[in-house]
Amino acid sequence: MEPNTIMYPMLPNSPADLVPLPTCEGPKLQPFDFGGEEQEIEFIDRLDWRDALEEDCFTMVFVVKIRGEIYALKVFRFLDENWLYQYVPEEVIPAAVQYDYFDFFNRECRAYGRLKEANREDLAAKCHGYILLTEKMEQRLLAFADLPANSGNEEYYIEFWGRGEGPEYLARKESANFLPVRAILKDLLPGSCGITIPEAPRIFRDIVELQRLGILLADVAERQWVAGQLIDFDRSITTPHVLLTPKMFGYDLTPYLRSKMQCSPEELVMALARRDFEEFDEMAERWSTSYEARREGREGEVTFRCLPDRRRLGRLRPNSVRLYTYVDPREYDWKTHQSGKGRAVKTTRACRGQRKRVPKALIRVPQQVPKLDRNGSPVIWQLVKR
Repeated sequence: MEPNTIMYPMLPNSPADLVPLPTCEGPKLQPFDFGGEEQEIEFIDRLDWRDALEEDCFTMVFVVKIRGEIYALKVFRFLDENWLYQYVPEEVIPAAVQYDYFDFFNRECRAYGRLKEANREDLAAKCHGYILLTEKMEQRLLAFADLPANSGNEEYYIEFWGRGEGPEYLARKESANFLPVRAILKDLLPGSCGITIPEAPRIFRDIVELQRLGILLADVAERQWVAGQLIDFDRSITTPHVLLTPKMFGYDLTPYLRSKMQCSPEELVMALARRDFEEFDEMAERWSTSYEARREGREGEVTFRCLPDRRRLGRLRPNSVRLYTYVDPREYDWKTHQSGKGRAVKTTRACRGQRKRVPKALIRVPQQVPKLDRNGSPVIWQLVKR
């Protein structure tokens, strides 16, 4: 096998031979147990047709019935190369390694696998495992799209091969026709997407807890929250990860990051971790000025924010940069949890306003999940780099 060959999962001869995925180092998701050799899925409706029209959409979500129970089935397209190399090029990290850690299906499997091993499945919509669609299942899915009521409607357009039309896209399509389509089965939550004002502090703590478990880039946005629960991890990064701990995998990203992104590996981790909190604040701001908030007379009521007011940041000296976040996701002790022993890694609290000695690690970890001050704002641990 060539070192850069991407190995998509194949259907085994028997469902009993399915293995947890992905096969790379770190957390894995178990296959869904159909309870017998007969594997039947009834496709009822599609949930995400509006999102499916977006150029960067690589998943489809359906309402399905299995053994009399209603679920949400998230079906994954095969990864477009533009997404595969969004962080580092193939010359820095081989394509096969990047597939293991950046493919959307693998990302979601790893995040749910982490929640399962840490016994924190309450932090997201419950996941029941992955499914590799058999040829029969795939034909039923395609037949569902061809129903007379659905025929000709853009929202029911279904394809599994990405959005490109170049020679690489066509070659992948021709050579991969035998590959099973990958899917993840979850609870179908009631209600519409979005958050409510009372949920904001609790959602903030959930994001912090996810990062304490080594899960970041949860794509925090209104569309990802239903009934107060996170429903999507296909953009997440879960430790151990080639981007967060490259030396563990034998790669040194420092030269590339310094030359192309003008940052150190530690600063990259901080930026990725911080992005979850930035997206939370953006979501809260949108909700505060939304039509629903104005209609209910609650415009501007979501005053909770994860990050400090920009006006306070302006008090720094011109040659100072304030570096802060809440959690270093690399500190999660995943080896201990996978062995079934011990508990989460003990963390330390950073000093506020530290000036003389700045630790090598730019990210500092609070001892506990951050508390709120009197105004409902989170207490932040921060450092000033000079």
